[in-house]
Amino acid sequence: MVSRLDSCRELPIGCMLVIKSGATLYFYVKPEHVRPIEYLLYEKHDQSLISMPMTINADEKAQYFAVTPTKDGTKPLYSKYPNNNISIIAQQQFGQLTIYEITVNNRTISPTFRFNKSSKKPTVFLERRIWHQGR
Repeated sequence: MVSRLDSCRELPIGCMLVIKSGATLYFYVKPEHVRPIEYLLYEKHDQSLISMPMTINADEKAQYFAVTPTKDGTKPLYSKYPNNNISIIAQQQFGQLTIYEITVNNRTISPTFRFNKSSKKPTVFLERRIWHQGR
């Protein structure tokens, strides 16, 4: 797995992660930050990008990251997933937030893993943005 922690003019998440081709991004954030993270990933305009809130499953193409307040560090992540062996691969601070690229060491991986439902779902936030663009 390759990580990049360089500065760039793109979105912080895009700077932080080198997204593997065909990877599914799973992210851990506070519930109130799920929609903003989905919006930032949507703004990358990558039709092949699949992303969703963090679920530890058998997906062999999984790529995990977490966004937490800098003052809390990884404490929220480890308290949410106490029984999983989570390792930090890379981290970068952006103002009051820190983005961590993580790996879950003790999960079972299956090459035949499939999603039971579509991970692409329209969001109210995006629909509002589209409808109010002409004003």
